[in-house]
Amino acid sequence: MDIDRAEFVIVDTETTGSRAGDDRLIEIGAARLVGGEIVDTFQQLIDPGRHVPNRITRLTGISTAMVYGQPSASEVMPRFLEFLGDAVLVAHNLPFDARFLDVALAEAGLPPLQNPSVDTLRLARRMLSSLPSKGLSQLTKHFGIEVHGRHRALGDATATAELLVILLGRMRIEFGVETVDDLTARPSSVNLRFLFGSDSEEREAADEMAEEVDPGEELEASKQRNVELLGKELESQFPIEVFSGADDDDGFGSSRGRRQAHQRADPLLRDPA
Repeated sequence: MDIDRAEFVIVDTETTGSRAGDDRLIEIGAARLVGGEIVDTFQQLIDPGRHVPNRITRLTGISTAMVYGQPSASEVMPRFLEFLGDAVLVAHNLPFDARFLDVALAEAGLPPLQNPSVDTLRLARRMLSSLPSKGLSQLTKHFGIEVHGRHRALGDATATAELLVILLGRMRIEFGVETVDDLTARPSSVNLRFLFGSDSEEREAADEMAEEVDPGEELEASKQRNVELLGKELESQFPIEVFSGADDDDGFGSSRGRRQAHQRADPLLRDPA
């Protein structure tokens, strides 16, 4: 089928963390693209059945209160599959989103995704090698794509849809890509092998980290993870007074008590004056 007549469903997920199976979906957003235009959208918050970590709330704006009482992933997945239909599935760093979607499908007693698929991150790495970052933030800035709700599922999905239109146009001119088969089948020409890479490169791409975030966000998340890990280690060795109520921010005990223990253990972790 010609790319101009094909249906693409561009999806983005927001989650409680980066490990599918251990972490949970909290939002799915998707946009249906036909002929270079978005013709329909899908958006749903999801109750993960657990606390949304503070670092995720800071990044996405999605809080525990927002997802409480929303449908579970098992309830949402049949509706998402109906929206997806037989369309080409697209995402920016597709392996990340697909892993979470497949886990949710399995929990709902449904088979894994089988649609033909396209990863815009992988395409960007091939076509835009001179850019220092191929994360969605950098690419939308580079192409002047306006994002309505960065790090919200539908906002990122619609931005990725605009990115896909740009990349498809360049692929048509530079590599002669005209059909969905050209886009998704095993490449046969030298040009397409360069564009899509080998099977081993695909496996390597699937193992890479989740989509790049802004450096400041990644640094903050890394610091938070390190502090949490140290806190758990200290709590296993030293008794820490636990406070209930609003001061308990993550379900593991007092953030104040944990911070005091961190400061006693390592002056470098003290809050800046």
